[in-house]
Amino acid sequence: MIKSLQVHKFRSHPFCSVPFTKGMFAIVGPNGIGKTNLLEAITVATLGRSFRTDSFKEMLKEGEGDAQILLGFEEDGVDHEIGYRFGASGKQIRFNETFHKSFSPLLGHIPVGIVSPKDIVLIEGSPSFRRKYLNQILCQSSKEYAFHWKRYMDALEQKNAALKAHAIKALFPFEEILASSALLIQKMRSELLDELNLFLQNESPQLLQKNESLRLKYVPSFIDNSPSGRLKEIERRTTLKGPHRDDFSILFKEKEAFCHASEGQKRALVLALRFAELEALEKKTHKAPLLLIDDFGAHLDRVRFNQLLERTLKLPQSILTVPHAPNKATSVFSLEEFGAFCS
Repeated sequence: MIKSLQVHKFRSHPFCSVPFTKGMFAIVGPNGIGKTNLLEAITVATLGRSFRTDSFKEMLKEGEGDAQILLGFEEDGVDHEIGYRFGASGKQIRFNETFHKSFSPLLGHIPVGIVSPKDIVLIEGSPSFRRKYLNQILCQSSKEYAFHWKRYMDALEQKNAALKAHAIKALFPFEEILASSALLIQKMRSELLDELNLFLQNESPQLLQKNESLRLKYVPSFIDNSPSGRLKEIERRTTLKGPHRDDFSILFKEKEAFCHASEGQKRALVLALRFAELEALEKKTHKAPLLLIDDFGAHLDRVRFNQLLERTLKLPQSILTVPHAPNKATSVFSLEEFGAFCS
């Protein structure tokens, strides 16, 4: 579980220190006070990236050159600290007293899932959002997958550069790398989706209505190295098929959810996906995952809000942002009340 968070010159916070507890921890305060910024800092310290932006510059407090995040957590009864400094001087990643060049070695120490009002893009958005959902689970739980995904994306960049330069003879070594890594990536994605469907059988009764069902169907994009496939890629100067084009269908009552589910049903389906993600992380890492929920219960009716509340209360640790804390919250941290901790 995570035990503490300190941010320095991060987003709207010159400084903020939060002591966490087990159970449901609610960060409360009016809109615009910086609640979501604290969840974002946790994702940077646990996943190496933000769930809101790909730009670290956007996370700097206005007018500042560098920001720092310190996250304290307990693992197997031992206290640890992750330090992440970024800005004009570059990035500095620290695990206890050891510095790392990348965040990869730290992935999986704190398995984490994030629920955001913007999660509706999992259903309504492009395949890239659904690939990110799969990658977030697999990169946290398998160093082998994380290695092959990075290897694949690096080779893809090199192959596309060769296609743009019309350097046809340079394609072969990159295609070999792409083919070998693609086999493992797509095998692990297929297995994960099978596992998620099993978990969804457990989650659906807790978050969906009796007549509502949810199933995921893998839509892989297999590499095509045939002469006709090669010709198309040369003409378009980009790699047209492979795991970077994978997708999966979200089936609601065995029909595509994006056009057959109501807005309220889509919100409930996304929640079921997120809780299935937690179950997958727990099974693969053998650790209790942390759940972050931004704007808890937003856009849900009373029935679905209560379903979410009861499901969240079963978790060992969850951290949520909300204007007013739910009655059953274990601990409440008010950004207005604890002015000495945050400024």
